[in-house]
Amino acid sequence: GVRRHTGDACPARVLGELGATYFQSNRFVEAEGHLREAYAKSESGSERALFANDLGNLSASRGRRDEAIRYYEEARELGAEDPGIAVSAGLNLARLMPPEQRATQLQALQSDIAGVPDEHERARYLVNLGTQARDLGPSATRLAFESLTQARKLADTQRDDWLAAQALDGLAQLYEDR
Repeated sequence: GVRRHTGDACPARVLGELGATYFQSNRFVEAEGHLREAYAKSESGSERALFANDLGNLSASRGRRDEAIRYYEEARELGAEDPGIAVSAGLNLARLMPPEQRATQLQALQSDIAGVPDEHERARYLVNLGTQARDLGPSATRLAFESLTQARKLADTQRDDWLAAQALDGLAQLYEDR
């Protein structure tokens, strides 16, 4: 196992990163302990929002839908000053919504994404939004197309081949769906 300091010696950010690493390794029990401790120790609203979003992802992965929704809503509220956190939590929340509500949520998030200052991050969110919109079928095809096209353009500007490939893959899937 990993040796770590306990108490105040281990900052929230370190605990959060360790929790995220355990989460990515599907070691959910260890992830939850570290993320909850990071969440409790967080010193700012945006830091707490980041950990609330991570705890929402963990809860969703464990089938705890209501708990995940609560964390995502908290992350959106606390992260209101950080558009990236608010959008990320919003996209995660949309994924848990019934399809008839998801399209409206995704449409609102499209304008929120425009406020994310980092172009690479904005492109990633647009790919996520476009993919979720595509999964809704013909009623959200336009939203999916617009988001994926915008993501591709941003990825090209950033010279990010991997992100451009994701956007192009989403656009190709839209074409195949027709």
